[in-house]
Amino acid sequence: METNKIGEIVLIIILFVVLASNAYFGYEYFSAKKNAAGLSEIFWSNAKIVSFQKIFVEKVLKTEGEVSYKDRLDLESSAVNTNNQDIVDAWHSFLISETEEEAQVRVLYLLSLFSGRAAGN
Repeated sequence: METNKIGEIVLIIILFVVLASNAYFGYEYFSAKKNAAGLSEIFWSNAKIVSFQKIFVEKVLKTEGEVSYKDRLDLESSAVNTNNQDIVDAWHSFLISETEEEAQVRVLYLLSLFSGRAAGN
């Protein structure tokens, strides 16, 4: 009879350990899932910034002469898609540049935003 009582106590302890470990691993699972969702959002944000940067370099920096209307629309759309107000503001600031020197300063600022934002800053 005494052995039966000890067996029940051991079974209760094992059950408690299993329940506690399930709770712990469940918490860890949902915490990791939440972190993965955050990382996915950062990845897509960075991808959009890099996409705008690539279009900007191809259509503005590598182009001689005036940028076509279609390319300007593509650039505007890509800038807005970054969902980054600093980049959109810098792009608009670049667009209203009145001199070449002013445009060059604003391009440097925009390029610095690309690298800073894509790195998560």
